[in-house]
Amino acid sequence: TERMNTQEAMRNNEARYRALSEATFEAIFISEKGVCLDVNPRAVELFGYEGDELIGIFGTDVIADESKELVKRHMLSGYERPYEAIAQKKDGTKFHVEIRGKMMRYKDKDVRITVIRDIDEQKCTAKALHKSEKRYRELFNSVPIGLYRTTPQGSILDVNPAMLDILGYPDQDTLLQNNSLEIY
Repeated sequence: TERMNTQEAMRNNEARYRALSEATFEAIFISEKGVCLDVNPRAVELFGYEGDELIGIFGTDVIADESKELVKRHMLSGYERPYEAIAQKKDGTKFHVEIRGKMMRYKDKDVRITVIRDIDEQKCTAKALHKSEKRYRELFNSVPIGLYRTTPQGSILDVNPAMLDILGYPDQDTLLQNNSLEIY
């Protein structure tokens, strides 16, 4: 009965591990000294490999050349804080990821559990937002008529150069320091 209880506990643990690893949206790699021992289904999906193709590879094999040294250094040093890198799928497609690893015991081995989250969409959105802000600034500052933006309460947030000329201020900082000027 003790043996049967142990086997039942192992089956329960295995089922629990499988459910957790399949439910996550992040890729999970288990590695020993940088060599991949196991992955979850999301890792297979994210990187475009078959599960058995990932077993035995070195962790940086799914990392783009420009990030390999950074990732290798963090892997081998036991670094545990999140950081960003560029990953690479089997087909060569590169994408931005956030990586976080942690050392622990697994099946009587010291292993590194690495979680990789695809942040490519976030990075592309941030880049597009930055580009849009730059275009807005260029247009706002190039219009030859005075323009300004205010808070709902009427305090000035920013003005274009034409408005600075109209109001007689040398620069926006000087204007904004003058808290007595509010537009309603």
